[in-house]
Amino acid sequence: MSDSKQKELRGSMMELGAVLDKWEELTSAEEEITELQRLIEEPSDTSQDKEMHELAAAEKDDLNAKIADISEELVDLLLPSEETDDNDVIMEFTAGVGGQEAMLFAADMFEMYQRFAAYRGWTFSVLEYFTTDMGGLRHASVSMSGDQAYLLLRQEAGVHRVQRVPRTESKGRIHTSTMAIAVLPQPKEIDLKLDPKDLRVETKKASGAGGQHVNTTDSAVRITHLPTGISAESQQERSQHKNRFIAMTMLQTRIYNRILADQTSSERSIRSSQVGTGGRSEKIRTYNYQQDRITDHRRGRTVHGVPEYLLGSELLDEMVTSCVEGDQCQQVRERILEVYDKNRDSGR
Repeated sequence: MSDSKQKELRGSMMELGAVLDKWEELTSAEEEITELQRLIEEPSDTSQDKEMHELAAAEKDDLNAKIADISEELVDLLLPSEETDDNDVIMEFTAGVGGQEAMLFAADMFEMYQRFAAYRGWTFSVLEYFTTDMGGLRHASVSMSGDQAYLLLRQEAGVHRVQRVPRTESKGRIHTSTMAIAVLPQPKEIDLKLDPKDLRVETKKASGAGGQHVNTTDSAVRITHLPTGISAESQQERSQHKNRFIAMTMLQTRIYNRILADQTSSERSIRSSQVGTGGRSEKIRTYNYQQDRITDHRRGRTVHGVPEYLLGSELLDEMVTSCVEGDQCQQVRERILEVYDKNRDSGR
């Protein structure tokens, strides 16, 4: 066996030992609680019995606190935090299937997450926003900064489906439309540094429908990273300087996510794996106005109160937290199975 393999095996055995030791500590504490509970439930006929019950109850409380601490330590061992958990994010909104109604729904989702950012105390900065004449949203990108932004928002990525009577529908028929959300972790300054020699910067006049500030000056900026061919463009602002900053932010994020995808041996970028094709069958969440419900199809969770949910406060926060916890539980289950397999192979 090579030195590197031996080192890897020793590391795995140390990791396995730490997990099993913590698990044994947890099960031992739970067994003690069972015994204490049995003692507490026994009849107390004398003052000595009552004193024993009080001592047992106090010890049980201490053990419950200990179990909570051990459980957190065990989860940390089984599910170490990812380097991107505390990163800020770029969130992209794109209208999907359903024409004008899909664009109106995309605008609703944009406003909901904007309110959610305020609810969470995060900063919310619009990078690009392309509208329709009826107030719908074709596409938008925003930057969100705050505590655990990527950890909480990454589960929001995917196709969101709405079932409702569109405001443009004269016969009262229910339509199904979609919009897609991508959530990309923004690189921290230490994560990614680009050599200016590798960048091609182009300026042009802002043009096209949907931009807020279409004008006659060379304010639009497009930056291309020559080694990868990845590019980003902004014409959102009147100022060329501001557009350059936005384009650079988006470019760095796209390159960073390409690197992350390569590191995880993914054949698709994080963005494309999240948003799919925008088809109705790829939904992660459905908003049914007729039944006043929101259903997350990954976790099988349903909440009621669409208008309140769209306020982007308590109901959305509960759904977001539930999805994160569900994902973590799934990862812990997979990790436990992995540890079990290692334990079986090692003969411990």
